[in-house]
Amino acid sequence: KGLAARARAIARSTPAALAGWTFVFAGDGPGAAALAVLRDRGVADIIMAGWTERPDLFVAAADVLLLPSRWEGLPLAMLEAMQAGLPILASPLDVFRDALPSVNIVDFATVDLGIALDVVLASGAAFRHHAGLYLKPFTLEAGRQQFALALAAVR
Repeated sequence: KGLAARARAIARSTPAALAGWTFVFAGDGPGAAALAVLRDRGVADIIMAGWTERPDLFVAAADVLLLPSRWEGLPLAMLEAMQAGLPILASPLDVFRDALPSVNIVDFATVDLGIALDVVLASGAAFRHHAGLYLKPFTLEAGRQQFALALAAVR
């Protein structure tokens, strides 16, 4: 989601701030063309990986996950990244504000992406601690208990 927003954020950022960053995009969508144009112009190091049935491999290899969504429920990608301890840079949606530290929330329409990435990467240890606390109630046992309570409520 948000490929076009990511493309605009990359294009707007100062090239020096993006130096050393490689953007890997798994999947595709209507914004893929804008990313391909940026890649072809040499604006940033961009790899278009296409659709994959193993997004976990990308999570394991990544330094930061970008989530510039315009709307979300409770995104599985966010939870998987948090479980892996992968820092996230996300748009200012309520679900992200509720789940992530404020340093991980940016407006992709105005941010210098390179600078924001450096800040989020530097706060990795604090993010991993926060993610562990946030995910603590998301256990199988807690899910079973919630399911049992919901079942009891319908009877």
